[in-house]
Amino acid sequence: MGELYLHCWKVAEKITPEARSITREDFLFVFEKATSVLVPLRALASAMVPATGAAASMSLAGAIRLWTEGVPPLPDSTLPRQQAVATAVAGLSTGAPMVLAGSAGKGKTTLAKLVAFTALKDCLWIDLSGRESPFTEAALAALALILEDRARPSLVVIDDFLIEPNSTQGVWTSFAMLQRACRSSGSQLLTFQLHKFWG
Repeated sequence: MGELYLHCWKVAEKITPEARSITREDFLFVFEKATSVLVPLRALASAMVPATGAAASMSLAGAIRLWTEGVPPLPDSTLPRQQAVATAVAGLSTGAPMVLAGSAGKGKTTLAKLVAFTALKDCLWIDLSGRESPFTEAALAALALILEDRARPSLVVIDDFLIEPNSTQGVWTSFAMLQRACRSSGSQLLTFQLHKFWG
């Protein structure tokens, strides 16, 4: 809580009354930073699955097909988009998640498929279109566990990831788990639709 106190103190020392106010967002950001605890990936994942343990979640993940290995087929008539693909493939090498964002029907998924074919890595593809938060949480958490044990690098594509202001904490926790797993074993490519509230 020392960091929260210091932040509040810096705001209180401002000269003008307008500058001496802390917004709710400032408070929540500093509070979360001050109270967050890093938890090992396996401990977090085992807390999210039933008492039967992570092995059961793996068999469940395989049984209900949370993701597929490989890239889904391209539409019959696909433009090559060579410059966009080359830029995206180069961006994947930074290790940070690559995000393809745009309106519905603008070709984000097709571009992601072209990038995945060009990247020449094993690909794990999660299609979240029309999925509710519980499915998203389970799929991302289970995939994080798979990646942790995987020896070879993989490209993880999360297609139609619904990012909304009211997304559950569980979705963000599972996404953070997957990001940590990807840092050591692969890259991430996300597609999401832009909604009215983004712009």
